[in-house]
Amino acid sequence: MAVVQVTEAAAAPPDSVDEYLDWDAVKLNGKLPLVGKTEELHKLLGRPDSLVNPDFNDVCVFYFDNQRFQYAYFKETRAEVDGDTAIITSIDFRHNSKLELITPTLRLNSKTTLSSLAKIFPKAVKNKGEVDVHKVGKRIEVSLSMGKIVSNDSWLLLFDKGLLVEIQWFMPC
Repeated sequence: MAVVQVTEAAAAPPDSVDEYLDWDAVKLNGKLPLVGKTEELHKLLGRPDSLVNPDFNDVCVFYFDNQRFQYAYFKETRAEVDGDTAIITSIDFRHNSKLELITPTLRLNSKTTLSSLAKIFPKAVKNKGEVDVHKVGKRIEVSLSMGKIVSNDSWLLLFDKGLLVEIQWFMPC
């Protein structure tokens, strides 16, 4: 999992709630909601490549309200797992091009271009920024609200050479 360090030049979250990607509507490969059962995650992605206990001195935001969860990595795609509950927090298309984030009206995958995203979310793409991804380099970042009601949570869609390479759930510290 690459660490995104947002620079001052990076885009701010969209100022309009008419452009959003609803957290509750998206499913991984059209089957698995982002908050689901660990067993279903394993059925879709197989067993994790690794399970890591987070260093909570380095983690400022996590989904669960406890410190019992582990990070499960599936070819750089990451989930937080606590018992039978799994939360998908990042999807890496570079290492698994068969993954897709699907809604009833949208499909995001390794073939999604920045220009095709601009047709659906013109304001968000207009406000794009540049981020420095640790050990990877600079990426174009598009930030999208996760629902109609504005919150601190957002999606970070990262592009390299005009193609979508990663989607992350983002919450500022």
